[in-house]
Amino acid sequence: MEARPAEPAPDGASAADVAALQSALEAQRAEIQALNAIAEEAEAAARSEAARILARAALTRVVTAVDSGETFTPAIEDLEEVTPVEVPAALKSAAAEGVPTMASLRESFPEAARSGLAAARAEVPESDVQGIGGFLRRQLSARSVTPREGTDPDAVLSRAEAALGQGDLATALSEMEGLPEPARAAMQGWLSSAEARRAAQDAANTLSDSLQSN
Repeated sequence: MEARPAEPAPDGASAADVAALQSALEAQRAEIQALNAIAEEAEAAARSEAARILARAALTRVVTAVDSGETFTPAIEDLEEVTPVEVPAALKSAAAEGVPTMASLRESFPEAARSGLAAARAEVPESDVQGIGGFLRRQLSARSVTPREGTDPDAVLSRAEAALGQGDLATALSEMEGLPEPARAAMQGWLSSAEARRAAQDAANTLSDSLQSN
């Protein structure tokens, strides 16, 4: 660092006094610079903390909306504004109209299940229907309303409905993977709604994990 030119000594001041004064001024300047650096670091930390708080608040609004079925486009926009974390496509695509609620999925399941069973049973020849009970179930579109073992569509749907009743959408969808294709095709509307909800929930969890790690 280039040496500063010596300042002329005031009347009556010795060279040692002037040197001491200059040393004190340099120390004061260094202290001011250090304090400014500390203030800048504190300001940056405060901005970062404020951004984290705003991001968590926006994410809470997203999670609440996913659960309740409300729209959440403004919450997504606020989240993107305060954090560089990428919002999953499953959330962006659902934001404008909201996500199907568990209540609506439970309510619409019986009708969807009857359609799925009817489609599956239509694929079974009359000659393969066993007993009067099987005949009546086929004619009346009867189905099991309590969970039971088995791989037939009625048993699969009974377990899926039980899982739904417990709020376990992932298990319900996993059970329904065992349905024959005609049944799944007949229930496609319900399945699409359920998959949309599961995808949004998974995306919200992924986003939450990303924010916590940053």
